[in-house]
Amino acid sequence: AVERLRAANSKFDALMTQRYEQVGERPKIDMKEAREEVIEKFGLLLARLDAIITLNGIDFSEELTGFVNDYNAVAARYKHILAQEQGRRKAAREKDEHEEDPDQEENDDNTPEFPDEQ
Repeated sequence: AVERLRAANSKFDALMTQRYEQVGERPKIDMKEAREEVIEKFGLLLARLDAIITLNGIDFSEELTGFVNDYNAVAARYKHILAQEQGRRKAAREKDEHEEDPDQEENDDNTPEFPDEQ
């Protein structure tokens, strides 16, 4: 029984070492930079889409209409969640102001902007 336990522990140690090595090989990603780049590229996509709609009208493509409708639903949901979170932060900040120093405020400017609906 002891030998089986030692063998299982050895297998576990080898597996964990392999996983640590795999994690070390992963590319290092700065999430703030990645998020900024995604938002920038998505903004360019939306600008191009807006130009197509301006030139051709929204009704020229069912796929485009579907994309715009889907995007607007996602944007509305995101903005709703963001408004809820900002409301929670404001309520917490106001509660803290009553309990602590009234001159102290939290900065909500770290929240990423979501492009406007089309």
